[in-house]
Amino acid sequence: MNKNYWEKRLGTPEGVENWYTYTYEYLDDLSFMQPATHVLRDWSEGEKLIEKVKNKLLKRGWEGDGEIQIMWLPPFAGAGPDNNFGCFVFHVKQLNDGISWIACPYSLPFHRLFESADSHYLPAGKSKMESASWRTGATEWNAKFIGYLNSELDDENS
Repeated sequence: MNKNYWEKRLGTPEGVENWYTYTYEYLDDLSFMQPATHVLRDWSEGEKLIEKVKNKLLKRGWEGDGEIQIMWLPPFAGAGPDNNFGCFVFHVKQLNDGISWIACPYSLPFHRLFESADSHYLPAGKSKMESASWRTGATEWNAKFIGYLNSELDDENS
């Protein structure tokens, strides 16, 4: 991949300070993610960008263990700047407690990133509409997410 490919999708190492970061319990199947050092090995800014990602995650509380990996999210997942490509996401699973640390140049639209680890979901194949608890949970999540968006807007406007 050439420089323009990665710079267009990830920006520059200096831009990592503006990336979004998340924690999640737990991403357990890591087989679909490649080591970021391997994927970005031919990009002259790759090592520097990975180092900036590490530093950003360390500032957020990551303990520095585990391997930084990269995954691609397709455009139908709703992440990224365009409807025709998607985006790349960096991930590392902390070894001592299994917490996943995530960094991305774009805000990720996945509601489970904003929920507590003890949220409950219906088993596969069950209709969510059959469950009053799901409807209550969806209403609570919408209220939390709207509150989060409003706080982000307040921060931008202050």
